[in-house]
Amino acid sequence: MMPHATRNSDKNGDTPKRYAVNLDWQKDSKIKTCKCNVCGYRVKNYSWQCQHCMKRICSGCTEWKGTSSPQHRAIADDHLQQGCWCGFIGKINPAMEGQIPPPPLPDTSQRPRQGSRKRKRRSAAKEESTASESLSEQDFQNTSQESLSQVARERPVRNKKKPNYADQERQAISTPSTKKIKISLQKQPPTDISVASPSTVIVGAGVIGMFIALELAEKAYTCKITHDITVIDINSAPCKLASGHCTGIISTAILDEQWQPLLGVSLPLWEELLGDQNFRKSSGFNEKNFVMAVDESEVGRPPVAWIREDTGFSCSPNEQAMGQIDPSKLAQWLYAHCTHFGVKFLFSTQPTALEQDKAGCITGLRVKSTMMANKRSGPIECSRLVLAAGPFTPSLLSTLFPHRQPALENNPRLYQWVQIKGAGLSKTSKAAAVMELPEDARFQGPAQVAARKDLIEISRLYSAIPEYTLDHEDAIRERVGSSTALRLIAAETLSLPGIHLADRRHTSQGVAIVSTGNGASPVVGKVPDWLVGGSGKASRASTGHEFRGVWLAYGFGAFGTTLAPGVARLLSQLISGEEPEIDLFDFEVTELEVLGGVGLMHEHKKASKGKARARR
Repeated sequence: MMPHATRNSDKNGDTPKRYAVNLDWQKDSKIKTCKCNVCGYRVKNYSWQCQHCMKRICSGCTEWKGTSSPQHRAIADDHLQQGCWCGFIGKINPAMEGQIPPPPLPDTSQRPRQGSRKRKRRSAAKEESTASESLSEQDFQNTSQESLSQVARERPVRNKKKPNYADQERQAISTPSTKKIKISLQKQPPTDISVASPSTVIVGAGVIGMFIALELAEKAYTCKITHDITVIDINSAPCKLASGHCTGIISTAILDEQWQPLLGVSLPLWEELLGDQNFRKSSGFNEKNFVMAVDESEVGRPPVAWIREDTGFSCSPNEQAMGQIDPSKLAQWLYAHCTHFGVKFLFSTQPTALEQDKAGCITGLRVKSTMMANKRSGPIECSRLVLAAGPFTPSLLSTLFPHRQPALENNPRLYQWVQIKGAGLSKTSKAAAVMELPEDARFQGPAQVAARKDLIEISRLYSAIPEYTLDHEDAIRERVGSSTALRLIAAETLSLPGIHLADRRHTSQGVAIVSTGNGASPVVGKVPDWLVGGSGKASRASTGHEFRGVWLAYGFGAFGTTLAPGVARLLSQLISGEEPEIDLFDFEVTELEVLGGVGLMHEHKKASKGKARARR
């Protein structure tokens, strides 16, 4: 499970305190080639690893009678009992900073012996070369193998190296040399930008941004290239907003026909992922999905025990869903695989400005920490920028390009969610249900219910659309909303033994935000270079197969989890300069207008019937 983080920062700001309590430690007895991050020595028996920062603590520090020093054991005990120090600003507990012993000194006891061995080898090699020079050509041919082996026996004993193919070939074509030749590769550092390694920064650690990072990292690993990928997010962990509070249903059908190309790319990738049993287990996949409709004539026994029999709903299998996954487990799986391929993460971090060269090409991204408002870190080097911040993408683009940006359409929607927990749900059957309910003045569309281990979550979209522009503060602001209507639905349809829905100890609630882009459709594509360039002109800089620029991926509504693998595949192809699998004309960044008096009015009206119908 992902670490559970709670903020309790110091209000006075005098001393840095813990802003996250990370108690998610996992015991690992297989990997013994790493070093302990507390004592600095190599792990011998087993280690405890923090699932948030991947720090390891060896058994010598964690055991009560361990071999480490008392100071190291006290530090390890504070990590395991009170929480990993990665939850502190500066990664150090201020209360125990004075108790940290110095790092272990390197072992120099073997250095004299190693030096004497090297001297013996040099002297033996010198004697051998002198002996070979004194022999004439005829004497060299008549010299027996025994006399030559006598010199070899006088050498110091060394481990025999197994000859490889290259050694045998070199020995066959070369002649004995009496002079030592030092060979060094005089490789000059790359000065041409065409051989520079690409670097990408992805803003947004939701399910879309995480899949994009994983796709780019796997592609770089397959092509054997170096690709620096960094994911930043304003929250303290991945998938904290809408991606973490969805029901996790993988839909096989979307009402809007214009979305079908994206769905056609995503579903085969989901089938490939779900074909792996390890992924099915790690993501909490479950095939039980059904639809609940008000039909008293066909009411039967519910397929799961957590649905009441007297609800008046008929239950039938959901033919438009592949299955259901646990969003929190999917976030953990994505984070683990991204870090495995070298992706770096910066949480509680907010982008503030871009750095560009004289040609207008992106060279870096300036960020600041949301934990320490007055502290600004240096720029993150990047040549590619991907904005996948969901409904906050348009406002983020306006922040980074205040004088020149396309006027992106953003249609945010709020949806209320309620989580129900309790001891009575310990044996709850994992399943997901779509409740076909009549629309009213508050809610629109069906209600979705997802039952996981010890938890049932019910959610539904609001009818109203916010009349304000979202900014970065909305991404960290906790919205509670009114959950009375959802609690009433849960009380009338769900069987919850020993749970009182009015008791806040058994329930939690909140409001998440989703959105759609231009014409109520997603936006997947590159921002035109002349809109983000420093001079307002087209400035396309190529570094080999790399194309610098800004890409957008947002506006997927309630289908972000379903479309995430396909969107990541398409965006990876666009960034690499490849031809995408489908035509992205209906999803590209529309150049509506340019602010600040730069450029002219541009309109690329879409002739698609789906967008025209969505506008109406």
